[in-house]
Amino acid sequence: MNKVRQILTEKGMTVTQLMRKSGLSMGTCHTAASLADWPEPGTEWATIQSIAKALGVTPEYLISGNNKES
Repeated sequence: MNKVRQILTEKGMTVTQLMRKSGLSMGTCHTAASLADWPEPGTEWATIQSIAKALGVTPEYLISGNNKES
């Protein structure tokens, strides 16, 4: 389970609620909650910041530990 999905579960939030709170598209929010290694390379920093703010965490928390090489 990725960090976005984990936080959504812990907070009892849905992807639709994440979409509304972040102002991002449903597709973007669904991707963030579904991919094991989100954010993918090339994900815009503004997207990461919006999702983090909507979830009440820092962007750094969302991206920490997602490097397959570590």
